Amino acid sequence: MDIGRAKTHGLDHAIVGAEILRKRGIDERICLIVERHLGAGILAPEAAEIGLPQKDMMPQTLAEKIVSHADNLIIEVERHPVRMTAAEARNRAMEKGFQKMAERIGQTHGELSSLAGLDIDEIGRS
Repeated sequence: MDIGRAKTHGLDHAIVGAEILRKRGIDERICLIVERHLGAGILAPEAAEIGLPQKDMMPQTLAEKIVSHADNLIIEVERHPVRMTAAEARNRAMEKGFQKMAERIGQTHGELSSLAGLDIDEIGRS
């Protein structure tokens, strides 16, 4: 999902990554997963506010939602991935001033947990 980081580490890495894949003829469903993985989705007006192309980048399919949510739960600390809970990811987004993202993280977490039949934060924890 972060293939665009090969060229940029800005928020535009999702757009750049999707463009890289499209130029290589990769299935559009995969391109959209990459393009829509930021935060918990970005609406067109929000995209324009942060300097991205004014287009809706909200995850639509189950695959897009899973990848987007997984991306929110993993951060890199000194080049080592660290898994967070959904609550920690929401708090991190709020600390950065991204209230809408924090709300969407909670909504996506609830939706995916409901589909899984359990709180997905509990998967792999013992």
